[in-house]
Amino acid sequence: MRSGPGRLPNRKKSTGPRWRGYSLDRVFAAANSIDTLLIGTGTGVWLPPPELRQALKAVRVVLDTMQTGPAVRTYNIMIGERRRVAAALIAVP
Repeated sequence: MRSGPGRLPNRKKSTGPRWRGYSLDRVFAAANSIDTLLIGTGTGVWLPPPELRQALKAVRVVLDTMQTGPAVRTYNIMIGERRRVAAALIAVP
């Protein structure tokens, strides 16, 4: 995951909220510097659970999920506009 112009530091132990086995503690730790979280879902479509959207909304982070290709393009546009965006991307071949 990248946030803004630099990378977030790696964290060894997950202490934050978890959804379906995936830790989002780095997102919640950086929530004050993120307005939008883009999740690139590979080549498929994924609808996030409502409780994930609610938890992110509580820390004022908008969640947007889409296939990875469009997520990368959206991330690049938003960074170019100097917006506070982070991306979690599933690699595609």
